[in-house]
Amino acid sequence: MNQSGNDPSKAGTWRYRRSEAGLGAAGDLLSHSIDSALYLIGPITELTAMSHTFASGRDVDDATLLLARFANGSLGTFEATRFGVGCRNRKTFEINGSKGMLRFNLEEMNQLEFLDATQAPNLQGVRNISVTGPDHPYSENFWKPGHIIGYEHPFIAMLGDFLGALGRNEPLPDDLDAAVAVQRILDAVERSAASRTLVQLLVVGVALASRRLSGGRPAHRCKWRSCGASQDQNRSDQRTATFPVNSICADDGPTNNSKSPGSTVQSCFLTS
Repeated sequence: MNQSGNDPSKAGTWRYRRSEAGLGAAGDLLSHSIDSALYLIGPITELTAMSHTFASGRDVDDATLLLARFANGSLGTFEATRFGVGCRNRKTFEINGSKGMLRFNLEEMNQLEFLDATQAPNLQGVRNISVTGPDHPYSENFWKPGHIIGYEHPFIAMLGDFLGALGRNEPLPDDLDAAVAVQRILDAVERSAASRTLVQLLVVGVALASRRLSGGRPAHRCKWRSCGASQDQNRSDQRTATFPVNSICADDGPTNNSKSPGSTVQSCFLTS
């Protein structure tokens, strides 16, 4: 969410012209939330969307809302708007599972909110964890523990992963398949908003997500404990693969590994 669309003079710039931008808030902002959701939760199987253009003279969406069902049975709500007055760059996610909750806001990017629902009820409470070390992913590459990082540092880490994978001749953490998976969903979002109908999707991207979560480098993008797909699953079976996010929010859908049911991801909420 940001407030960039609240300036009517921007109607003539390329971001607000369909011929050049393709989509508005959906392509510019929602795409990042979808990418995060695929990474954290897994494939989306069906969705319904609504979009609206508030300012005259624009032929792209100013805001798009999305309801989605994931392959593991969890539900997700998404919001993307350029009319989020008061939000400079508020990209957030919240994951609610049977064993806890995780919440993140890009405007407070050095903090991760966490609740452990396995604790005794009288001890439960949201913890605000500083993720700049010690022993947090990438923290050894930047400042001493407790020193905050800025917007540029994740790009440095991303470039380091990219160049490191090339140097070691390893699979890239992300590739064009990841972008295509997001684009497939954006296409479904656009069709759903135009037709005002529920759109069902084939479970594509399962092998992709499995590779991204358990491939060459541990999945540390969100700065908590490494994620990983069940090692007993058949990665070529796109209908039975499951995606544990971590020990706090793992799915309990169909799996070949009955020994590690994890916890149920009940819902997730993402804004961008």
